[in-house]
Amino acid sequence: MPLLARTARWLARTFPRHVAMPSHAFEAYPRSPRVVVLLTLAQQDALAYGQLHATPERVMLAALEDPGVSAHVAERGADPERLRSELLIALASREVALEARAIPRPERTQHTLGQALERMRRRGAQTLSRGDLLAGLATTEGATSRLLAALAIAPTELDSDAESPLPPAADAAAARVRVYVLNDDVSTMDDVMRILEQGFRLPVRTACHRTLATHHLGHAEVGEYSRSEATTLLDAAARHAKARGSGVRFFVAQAA
Repeated sequence: MPLLARTARWLARTFPRHVAMPSHAFEAYPRSPRVVVLLTLAQQDALAYGQLHATPERVMLAALEDPGVSAHVAERGADPERLRSELLIALASREVALEARAIPRPERTQHTLGQALERMRRRGAQTLSRGDLLAGLATTEGATSRLLAALAIAPTELDSDAESPLPPAADAAAARVRVYVLNDDVSTMDDVMRILEQGFRLPVRTACHRTLATHHLGHAEVGEYSRSEATTLLDAAARHAKARGSGVRFFVAQAA
């Protein structure tokens, strides 16, 4: 690849055009990498819909893209897809839509972050965890708190935000595998997101979450598949990567 093209890709990777500065002072809060991913996703999602702020409903929608949060919700007997649908209905309401476009910043989101910060201090931690964020959402008036109240969530189970190492590589005889996307310092974040979206047929919000996760955590699980399906999807992703001149890498691990 010519030097000029490499330089352009590095600049796009370092200062991606689709990432805007958050309107909430999220950067003023001490956040774990996983919470950085969720809040960044929520803010990008809001901007994509022409809104200035990520309301609690949008933050919870982003949180459901986290595999740990989604699994925790499912363990409580709730269907994450049903929760997404209810949150989208709440986001479409006139009151929430106006709040998301209002100046100054919405009090509800500030309340969520303030409650999360207070919980973080009470447990003697240095950064906001996913548990802190969900606890803050649970105390904030609106659709999100009503949904969480019905689930009896346990925020303490989501306080550990330590980075997880990659599992062992899948052996040749494995019938089911897990595919991970690895951090790529050359490809643009937009390229990686589109490769995941088109190659693995992921929803845009999910593809964006996985892309942000690779950037902040080093890798992200794309999904669990049969061996044959994983091969087909990886081939499709490779074609999209080649068309974009991307060197994005994947890792195939043993399924649990």
